[in-house]
Amino acid sequence: MTTDLEVRSLVDAVTRALRERILRGDLAAGAAVTEKLVAEEFAVARPTAKAAVERLVFDGLLRRQANRTARVPVLTLAEVSDVYFSRILLERAAIEVVAGHGRVPDDARIALGRFDLAFGRGDVSAVVEADVAFHQALVDAAGSPRLSRMYASLMAEFHLCVARVQVLGRLDRTRLAAEHAAVLAAVEEGDAGRASGELTAHITGARDRILAVYAEDS
Repeated sequence: MTTDLEVRSLVDAVTRALRERILRGDLAAGAAVTEKLVAEEFAVARPTAKAAVERLVFDGLLRRQANRTARVPVLTLAEVSDVYFSRILLERAAIEVVAGHGRVPDDARIALGRFDLAFGRGDVSAVVEADVAFHQALVDAAGSPRLSRMYASLMAEFHLCVARVQVLGRLDRTRLAAEHAAVLAAVEEGDAGRASGELTAHITGARDRILAVYAEDS
């Protein structure tokens, strides 16, 4: 039993490290991630490296065709659009429930504080992490573990959408602060319809900015 726990912990550690490298953009879109290289880089056994790679394949952060090397996905415009389409469906369902409670989750406010600090110091990775944490907190507040798991999995792909583009210079800090505040104000007032509308407008605007960058790079 002890050995199993130690192995599992090691797989978790390698998985987290690889995940961070992918989401930071250290591993570019299309980059190969072989079990041999992972094993050598982290000084772990091949089975441990394989388990970590397979977890990331399951999460969508790596893709592998039959008998092929796993690679960091190259997302198409259609795939990016679908990520945002799915986000809107899940987040609107959650925000209507949360607004019905009339209380803003503490974790959402904390995430916005981190977002503002990260934006101020120009830390793109931290901005994205805080933004994801804000939206995840709103979804989690709906009280459905299954919905939260689905959303967390989707947001792994969202990270891929922004990992390949430098979006910070294209964002209006004041505008984003106003959008976030409008969502939270509607939640606090218990206005589910307005909360859903504000959230949809916020995500749609983010989608359009990302798609514009992808279109330029295509």
